[in-house]
Amino acid sequence: MSEVESTLLDKQKLKIANKRTEDLQRMHNQAQEHINKLSEIINRTNLELIDKNDTILNLVERIKAELINSDEQINTLNILAKESVQSIEKLNDYIIVHEKRIREQKIREQKMTEEIQRIERNEAIKFRRNLEKLKNETHTFIGRYVREGRKRNVIGTIESTILLRDIKLSGCEDILSDHIWINKHPKFEKINLQENDLIEISAQVVPYEKIARRYEGMCLGTKDSKTIIDYRLAYPTRVKNLSKNLFI
Repeated sequence: MSEVESTLLDKQKLKIANKRTEDLQRMHNQAQEHINKLSEIINRTNLELIDKNDTILNLVERIKAELINSDEQINTLNILAKESVQSIEKLNDYIIVHEKRIREQKIREQKMTEEIQRIERNEAIKFRRNLEKLKNETHTFIGRYVREGRKRNVIGTIESTILLRDIKLSGCEDILSDHIWINKHPKFEKINLQENDLIEISAQVVPYEKIARRYEGMCLGTKDSKTIIDYRLAYPTRVKNLSKNLFI
């Protein structure tokens, strides 16, 4: 090989080497650019991660604080629940005691009612027996005027009546009857009756039938009724208002 050819070959090799060097430099530059971009991305990502980490840490701290607060609230609620249970138990105890007292009170009231009914029954029987002794006899009686009333007679018409209480025989202190109804005779219109006036009346003791519903032996406590004999004052011959000194 000649010297010229050798020189040309060396130049060609140098050119190829330079080209490879340039390619390598260009690849190096590109790689460096990629590395720089990756570094920026990594730095930016690290910053974002730091921010997110701070956010997560703050969130964790807030959650911890909320959990602590929730635990305190749960403890408070547990205390309130225990107090409520104790209050309910006390209230239940009070209700039980109160219901027991109510039952006892009802029993006492029932016994009292039965005793009153027994006394009233005995009084009613006694009063009827007192008047029964005077059956069909005319006597002078004294009683206190209470009020007027109305009743339907045997033929279905309405009649006016008056109610007297604490009926006694004139001149006697014993009460023959606690009350008695009398047909309102025209004589009563003339003596100006007012409540609690003391009335003297001469009348006949007359038996009559009535429906009894109040006392034992007369279907007490049932809807059934029973006809019994009672007594009233009828056929007044003399009427006097002792409180006003008016008489007919």
